[in-house]
Amino acid sequence: MKEIKAHGFAEFMKIVSSDDLKGKAIFCLFSGDKDANGKSWCPDCVVSEPVVRSSLDQLDDPDAVFVYCAVGGREYWKDQRNEFRQNLKLTGVPTLMKWGKPNQKLVEKEIKADLIAMMLESED
Repeated sequence: MKEIKAHGFAEFMKIVSSDDLKGKAIFCLFSGDKDANGKSWCPDCVVSEPVVRSSLDQLDDPDAVFVYCAVGGREYWKDQRNEFRQNLKLTGVPTLMKWGKPNQKLVEKEIKADLIAMMLESED
């Protein structure tokens, strides 16, 4: 599975809108920014990321794409008017979403291996 990293809303939208990804299954993990040591300010993101990565490794779709998107710092995320909340209707980080399927997302404590597996198997 190909991984693409994005930072911020504009970069994320540019990636998922690219012609290169048309017709591919795209799984997006939205997470808080990481510090110089690679640790996110969001404790749930720190716990969820390895679970998501391990689950995605099980996906049997060589064309699938994983987009890891850092949403910004804590202050930006807490602003209810930030672009992720306004445009993508995200309510929390971490959020794992199957792009183009607004009803297929797992938020915060929902990000567990069994629920991720169900998302990966779902066709719609």
